[in-house]
Formats: sequence, structure tokens, C-alpha cells
Amino acid sequence: SARDFVFPKIILPLIACTMLFLASVACLGALINAQRNAFQVVDWVNLPDVEIQNYTVSTESAIRLVAETTFIQVPDKPMRCGLIFNAALVAEGWVQSAENNTFVPKPGSINTVIGYLDENVQTARVGKAWAAYKDVPLPQVCNGQPLQYALFLDKYIWPMLPATIRETLLAEFDFVGLYPDLAHLSVFVALHMKRMQHRDPSLWLRRICATLVTPFEITFNLDADALPCRHDWMDLFETIQGADFAAIPTRIPFGGSCNNREKPAPPVMIHELLWSKFPEINLGAVLLNMTSTSTHRAMILYLDAYLREVRDVIVDGGGYCIHGDQTAWREAMYMLKGELRRAQFSNMCRPKYRSPANLAPLKENHACLVYHRKGGMRFCVPPNMKVHSLKDASPPD
Repeated sequence: SARDFVFPKIILPLIACTMLFLASVACLGALINAQRNAFQVVDWVNLPDVEIQNYTVSTESAIRLVAETTFIQVPDKPMRCGLIFNAALVAEGWVQSAENNTFVPKPGSINTVIGYLDENVQTARVGKAWAAYKDVPLPQVCNGQPLQYALFLDKYIWPMLPATIRETLLAEFDFVGLYPDLAHLSVFVALHMKRMQHRDPSLWLRRICATLVTPFEITFNLDADALPCRHDWMDLFETIQGADFAAIPTRIPFGGSCNNREKPAPPVMIHELLWSKFPEINLGAVLLNMTSTSTHRAMILYLDAYLREVRDVIVDGGGYCIHGDQTAWREAMYMLKGELRRAQFSNMCRPKYRSPANLAPLKENHACLVYHRKGGMRFCVPPNMKVHSLKDASPPD
């Protein structure tokens, strides 16, 4: 009949085309997700918004940062535990391009970045050298897997580095990631540098971005001046057992807000604990359990708080000043009080001042697993390591 004729000629091709289209979309989505999330613990696309009483934070900003971050080196088999490092160029090192209205590094600023990268490389080398110095068992929390190292830097910086340095970075780090275009934030900070303690706010946004896209389930975020200082320094990873993050208190409880304990503050107060009694923590050496839902929620609150604080400070002064991102993490901890499980490092040394006494060589049996202060290379280098600059074409024999 006519109906029998129409069905195979019209309906079946439509069904076939629809299925082909859906398959193509699925394949495209799979390719995009494979490139972005194949090695990631967190699926930010499917992560729900954070809701706390009368306050809701959207994951949109986090998803955008993840989507715009690219990796130029990814190992075949990412490990459970690893360290992430960041190298960025401050506002003064960028210049606006007349061609496409973007920001590019000033030619002379590349040497400054190489200096930052050299600090990261030396820290990674010290960590690896201590691990190889003695037959030290790997942390149990890492499932017996060796540590890996990830480096993040600005995407416009990478092609301007000398080829020998790029090769060295690819050899030293398992992951090399490139930040999205964050340099545009530097335009606004010039008007109110004093309120940002004369710092570029995109510096800390880069650290947040790197943490959002960490490839490691257990992530150790280290400043370049935080050096592993003993053969058993990896024992710090065990601190995360039963916790969402581990860190140490700051030397100054409210240093990130210029000693203003009242501002910045969360949009809502959610429990009886007084905000003014809730101190900051040191984010120069923080261990994160990225398999925890509470950590995911904290990361979104952290990002949201930082963007809001920077916006308020830059636009109208906000009635306060901030120095870095510790105030934003303080907000996240406060909002998740009772949910976010915190552990405290032991044997993490953070000298109060850079005095000659604090920079004196440590005794051989010292207890500092990690020494967080400039100058640590003077006494934290293991006996089996030869120090050489990143600018060297190849390491010494």
C-alpha cells in the first residue's frame, strides 16, 4: 500500500539520519571530554551548584576555567598523587597588542618568567632527589604509586621560551598545562594597586585555575619557595587520611586582609561562630583530597569568593584590601564549617623572619619535612643532587 511505501522511504531514512546525528554529537562530545577530562578526577560539567541555606554559587565560572585550560603534555597513565606548580607573569610584564586587542608578554619579561620557572624546576628536582636518596616507601594513601609533577604557566609565555628550556620543562614535569587568557585582569588592577597590596589579582586566579584542573586525586599545591627538606618528606601525603585538605595556620591570622578581621566577609553568616574569630590558613603548601565532594564544594566557593573580593576591591574599594587568595579560602572554610574536614601538617617549617639564624644550615636530624621560606636551597638539597640552573642546556653528569 501507499503507507507501506512511505514508511521505508521516508521514516527509516529520518530515523537513520537522526541516529547518525546523535552519534556524531556523542562522538564530538566524547572527544571534547576526552581531551579535557580524560585524566581529571573532577567532572566539573556535571557538578551541581553549591547551595548553602540562602546562598547559591553556580559552577559556571569553574566550568569556563576548566574548558579554557589546555595541556600540551599529559602522561599515558596519571598517578594518584602529585604536586602542582604555577609560574605567572605580573601585570607589569604584559603589554596590550594593537593587532588583536589581547595581552602579550613584554620581550624583556621572559627572563623574569624563566627565573620563576627555575624555582619550580629546582623544587621538583629536590623532591625527586630526596625520594631517590634512600629506599623510602611510597605513601600508602597514594596506593604505592610514585608521585607526579604538574606545571602550569601562561599560554603566551610558552612559545616565547627558548627551545632548550621548553625541552627541560617537558622532561621535568609529567603534566604541562597552559592557563586561559587571564592577563586581561591586569588592566583593572592598575587603578587600585594599593588595595591589592600592589599585586596583580590574576596571579592567584591562576593558582585557583590550576587547582581546578589538577590531574591528581591527592594534590599537593606548593609555592616555589616551599622545599622538600628530608628523605621522608612524602609522609606529608598521609596527613590527608580522613580529611578533605591539610595545611598549616598563617603566621598572621588575618594577613591576607591587611589585618582586617571583619572584611572581606561571606555574603551570609551561616552559624554561630563569629567571623572575626575565624582565621586564615597558609595556602603556600596545601594538600587537597580531590575525591571528596566537600573539597569540590569548597573549590567553587573559593573561586566565587575570590572573584567577588577582587571585583569589590577594584570597582569601589570594598572598604578593605586583600593580599592574595587566603581570604577567599577563609570564606570557603567558614561556609562549609562542620562539613569540610581539615588536617594540620606536622613538621612543616615556616620561619617567621628571614633572619640569618633562620637561614643557618639545619642539623642533619632536623624535623622539617618541608621548609617554606626563601633560601631553603642553601640546606634542603639532598647529597645526591647537583644544583644547576634551568638555563643550562643539559644537567651536569
